[in-house]
Amino acid sequence: MKKSDLKTGMWVVQRDDSKSIVLLGTKHGDIFITNGGKWGKLNNIGDNLTGIYSSSDDIVQVLQPKFESFYCSAFIVDTCEIIWERKEITPVKIDDALIAYIQSKPIKSLFDDEIFSYEYSHEGKGIGCVSPEQIKGDWVILE
Repeated sequence: MKKSDLKTGMWVVQRDDSKSIVLLGTKHGDIFITNGGKWGKLNNIGDNLTGIYSSSDDIVQVLQPKFESFYCSAFIVDTCEIIWERKEITPVKIDDALIAYIQSKPIKSLFDDEIFSYEYSHEGKGIGCVSPEQIKGDWVILE
């Protein structure tokens, strides 16, 4: 979802767990207002819904009211449906056995491009693919 997809009346939840309603085209520009009455400008949010000045401003959920009339309360989750949620990329610590297993596998090159994958299974938790770009020291970045 992009900032241009936001519509007046949608609610956003930011990484710091603040909840705000979106109001477009006001005399102060495009803004969002918390249910406590504070407001901020949407131009402090990037097109990819991340905060320009602080990651705590990142929008992590966009909600749409389920009903035509709506009471602004702290319980917006009960009266709204989540229409978008940020998929976080979480670094996961991997152990030496998994690193050794991944490194023991042959690297496959596809069409002479530098596209590689490692297949792995660890502690019965399934098989997946990890690209070399995802391995950062002892960490694998999973999406």
